[in-house]
Order: sequence, then structure tokens, then C-alpha cells
Amino acid sequence: MYSFDIDKVKETLDVDPSPGLSSDEVANRLAEYGPNKFEEQKKKTIFGMFMSQIKDPMIIILIVAAIISVVLKEVSDAIIILAVVLLNAVIGVVQEAKAEKSLDALKKLSSPLALVRRDGEVKEIHAEELVPGDIVLLEAGRVVPADLRLISSVNLKIEESALTGESVPVEKDANLVCEGEVPLGDRLNMAYFSTAVSYGRGEGIVASTGMNTEIGKIARLISEADDSLTPLQKRLADLGKLLGV
Repeated sequence: MYSFDIDKVKETLDVDPSPGLSSDEVANRLAEYGPNKFEEQKKKTIFGMFMSQIKDPMIIILIVAAIISVVLKEVSDAIIILAVVLLNAVIGVVQEAKAEKSLDALKKLSSPLALVRRDGEVKEIHAEELVPGDIVLLEAGRVVPADLRLISSVNLKIEESALTGESVPVEKDANLVCEGEVPLGDRLNMAYFSTAVSYGRGEGIVASTGMNTEIGKIARLISEADDSLTPLQKRLADLGKLLGV
């Protein structure tokens, strides 16, 4: 949307900013796009995280080696092997727990309330109820409740460190039209989910909600990172199978 002018954005999202969306249209779009929130992932228990760490073929081989050491009365060897297995499992559980905490932190950044114009009236609603095409009003102190294409801005500055790492608030320009691929930090006609309005006021049309927002994409990457293996982990798994054979 950052490469569209304001008229094209209105046409694409099929909305007139003056009255905003009607209640019937909101209901239709909510059914189509779903609520404006992150997908809930089933959380693993500590025991589940621990068990997932010892399923690795290399770890199973070490456990078998420890059992054989006990049978051969090499107790010191068994203790060392089990200590290594336990340490590896603990480190793995800690890493998984950190990833889940990162995802929880992103969820806490989301805005619980949003100021919108619907049916010709300005009202405050839960941010989860926002849909693409909603007209959102921004003012200092509010958190941006979805990814917005700005349609008006008056001295509007937004702090976007959650996305770009830039601690200095960025001055926005609703009339700007970006050409070609533009880095996220330079899209001055956009306001992004979970960033904070530090100065001024403005209006924007919701362009993306939930997991389709920029912060939602980060949340998806974090949630998927738990189950993906690094190249080193894959090679170690292959080595473990080879040693097992």
C-alpha cells in the first residue's frame, strides 16, 4: 500500500473515510479475514520440552552407552555421560523457553483498544475487531492497532523501535507515494502494528491485520523457529543415525 496514492488506497480497500465502514461490511470482512490478533500456538510444558531434547539419535546413543557402562560397572563413565545428556537437555529447554517468551512479548506490544470511524461515528473498540478498510484515528499516546496506510497526518511522529530498532520517532507524511521496493523504515506513509504514536495526530486505513502485519510476520518466524533445525543440528542428527547403525 505504500506505493499507492490515497485515492487508489481508498479504491483498493473499498472504503469512504468520511463515514467509514458500515457494521454489516465489518461483519463480512471479519468473517473473511479473521480477528486482528496473533495465532495462538499450543504451549509446550517443561516436561514436553525436555522429552523433545532426548529424542535425538545422538542422545539416545549416549543413554544406551550409559546403561552399558552401568552393566559393566563403569559407574563413573555412566555419570559423566548422563551429566552431558542432562546439560544438553537443560540448554535446549532454556532456548525453547526464551523463544516462547519472545513471542509473548510481541503479543503484549499489541494495542488493546483502537479509535475508529464506523457508520459515520467515532467509537473506541477492541483492536481485535479491526478489519482491512477500517478508518483508524491516531493521536499521541496511542499504540497503532494494525498496519495502516496513512491518509492524513498533522505533525505525526511514530516511535518504531519494535520493528526497525530506531529509537528516534519517525515523522510521517500521508501524502508521500513511495516508488519501487522501499525499506520498512523509509515507508513514511505507513504506520505499523504495535508502534507508538509519540506526537501529533493522523488517520489511516487498515491495510493488514493479525499475522499479515509486519510484526505478525516476526511472530510467525519466532513460533516456527522452535521446530526448525539448523544445518549443524541436521548434520549431527545424520551422524547420530550413522553411529547408531
